[in-house]
Formats: sequence, structure tokens, C-alpha cells
Amino acid sequence: MATLSASSVAEGSNLADLVSDADWIAEVETINKRFELSDDGSIQTVFTFSAITPMKGSVASIDEVRIPGGVAAGRGLHIPGMPRIEVGDHHILFLSKESVVQRWRLPVRLSAGAFRVRQARPGAGRTVVRALADQQEPEIQDYQAFRTQVLHEIASQRSR
Repeated sequence: MATLSASSVAEGSNLADLVSDADWIAEVETINKRFELSDDGSIQTVFTFSAITPMKGSVASIDEVRIPGGVAAGRGLHIPGMPRIEVGDHHILFLSKESVVQRWRLPVRLSAGAFRVRQARPGAGRTVVRALADQQEPEIQDYQAFRTQVLHEIASQRSR
């Protein structure tokens, strides 16, 4: 089992890079997910997130986030490396600035910017898991330790 550390957060990046490149960071629960076909023919998934812990950026208690990809009107758009997010999931997300035209946000470095929060085996603490895009073994870290690292890095970057 691979262990996640601040230096191994993402292929070619670290926690400082994820925090720096993210416009919006929060621990969220996914409460709705729908697919839309835009007027220009692009397909997007619209997620409704309930913020558990806003960390960086303008995060509302209930936020709608548009991410490219999905299935609509009998067509599909799959973006390799995009994390899988389902209703009921809890994630710590590092999202890009919203695009002007489509209003899309992308997880920073795709799967590198999405960490699923999971309850470990019964009686154990929670963990955060990021499955790598190419079916490598998932990176796993203690939830509290990871959350503390993220908050510390956000505070450190604000003070610079």
C-alpha cells in the first residue's frame, strides 16, 4: 500500500503546488450530479456539493460546480485522468479557477486534485484516498494528518 506524503501528492507535483494552483479547496459531500449538453454541443457534469470544510476560495455552503465530461443526449465525453465523483461521496477537492465561457472548474492536475474521504475498517479512523489515473495502486493517508497538512500549506502561502 502506497502512503501519501506532501512530497508524493501527485505525479510531478507536491501539496504546495496543488494549493498554489487551486482557486477553490474544500471538503465536500456530493449531494447531486447531473449531465448537461450545452448549446455549443459540449457535455458537462454539474455537481452540487455541500461544503463540510471550506478551506480556500469562495466556497458556499451549497455550491454548484461544472466539470467537463459525462453522458448526455446519447453522447459521451470521457476525459482521461478525471476523477470519479459520485453522489454521497466525500472528497477534499482542489479546483481550478472557473472558466469564463463554460463556467467549468477542473480538479487541479485532474485526479491529483481529488481525494476521497473514506471510513477505514470498523473502529479505525478515516483516510483520504486518491486513485491514480492509470490504475496504479491508490495513494492513502490518514485523514486528520492530510487535512492538517492542507490547512497548514494554505496558511503558509497566505502569509507569504
